[in-house]
Amino acid sequence: MSFVSVSFASGGYNLDLDLPSTTSRGAVIFKNFNDTVDGTQGQTLYYSSGSNDNSLIVTFDQAYPIFQAWNAPYDNQFYIAGGIRTLPGGAGKTADEKLNYYNALGGTVVTKDGLQYVSYGGDDYYLTTNGKSDGSPLSDSASGYNLTVNIQPGSTGTLKIYGGRNDLFTLQPGLENKYKAVIDSGSSSNNTVRVKFSSEGSNTRSTIMTRIIFGGRSAQLETILAETGCATNSNKVYIEGNALLGNVGSDWVFNSDKSASAPELVSRAGIWGAEGYETKFNYVNVSDTIVTGATDEARKFGIIGGRGFFSYRINLSEGMPQSAISDNNIVVVKNSAIGLNNQYSTSDSGLMKGQSFSVIGGYSPGEAKNNIAILRDVQINGNVYGGFELQNKLAPAKKTIEGPDGNLIEIPDFRDLSPNLVSLRNVKVFAGGSIYGTATGETREPTQADIAAGDITIPDLSKLINEDGKKQVFYFETLLSKIICSLTLASTFTVNPGPRKLKVINKPLLIK
Repeated sequence: MSFVSVSFASGGYNLDLDLPSTTSRGAVIFKNFNDTVDGTQGQTLYYSSGSNDNSLIVTFDQAYPIFQAWNAPYDNQFYIAGGIRTLPGGAGKTADEKLNYYNALGGTVVTKDGLQYVSYGGDDYYLTTNGKSDGSPLSDSASGYNLTVNIQPGSTGTLKIYGGRNDLFTLQPGLENKYKAVIDSGSSSNNTVRVKFSSEGSNTRSTIMTRIIFGGRSAQLETILAETGCATNSNKVYIEGNALLGNVGSDWVFNSDKSASAPELVSRAGIWGAEGYETKFNYVNVSDTIVTGATDEARKFGIIGGRGFFSYRINLSEGMPQSAISDNNIVVVKNSAIGLNNQYSTSDSGLMKGQSFSVIGGYSPGEAKNNIAILRDVQINGNVYGGFELQNKLAPAKKTIEGPDGNLIEIPDFRDLSPNLVSLRNVKVFAGGSIYGTATGETREPTQADIAAGDITIPDLSKLINEDGKKQVFYFETLLSKIICSLTLASTFTVNPGPRKLKVINKPLLIK
């Protein structure tokens, strides 16, 4: 077996490596970035100022540290965004100070002397690299960017990648709209991300650890009473691998063990076309590569076309808008191995073993419909869902019926799930994996203890609507579990070409 070996000086980390290169006109590189919303500081930020036709190309050609731990040193990690709009400087502040940063995200943006800022509580918060008036301006938008990350042979690193990210927003005027955001005010749409693993001039494998990859991420309105958010639509993410490039046909799927190979991409959270309140028409394409999860939590998400998410809110009351929307998204995985126990070398934890990883067309605590997950010539240790939705409920309701003996019994009143599609051809699903056209789940509300333990990040647990006949709660995503049920009639599951019988047993499921 071969996997990328990483060795570093000075306490295990090489602090003297040259930075990854960029040839893009208008690219900005800033060391020691303080990310308020992410809650991290010290990483090197790459982004496009927007003066280069919204294009950014970053090339990794050295062995930077691969970090397994979430709280590993950030000064050796890279955050790369096509376009980014946020208010830096809040990480590491007191809770009250950080809350001011969050509240300022919804303020009026003022431009003076070429810089943008928001005034809140007597302070000015700048949209600049350091959050101050002497910093460089951030992007003028978070939509319409083209980001390419090239990974040269033998390269390693720990990255977080956004096509676009927008943390700022505006609420709609008028009492009738007091809980609603202007949908385009904090949008991040029409971005394209390409992560390309090159084979030119060498057969040496590359491995990168990605905290997450977003095509776009829209504003979450974390500390605001809100029932709707912003658009995160028509983003695209391409992962173009080299590890399995050149495979012809499907024989390798059923006659080889790709868990013995080194992964090209290890992911902590996932590869998502979009994350935001409204995620529509996003597209993710993963090809010719080996992708695995970094933690046992990675299986819950994985590769997602559109992840409808609005800072853990669920709108419970009838008549309220959807808690989040994930419609018409597509994921295509071809000629790839996903979620296998591939070994990889890290700088802080030594050799690690990959964890299972799923594929989901659309995901939402509200509505997820008309999404598609397509797998062709794939080995996968994980779940495959066309869509996953909670339909604005923490758990299924209960209903009382008359049992066979005439006594009344209480049973779950299952949700009427939305239509979604799964299409598989030449796919090996490892034991424990499940395939649903549409899946659902259940969880509970988080507690202060959950937040104190770091199991969920909510800046202000009190910011929930509970008036005007409307009730809203947060959901505890860490405990979210799928409800085991048969394929829903509203969903479609296909095995191409032609009909095939499926027999689920305690060994890999083979679909030919």
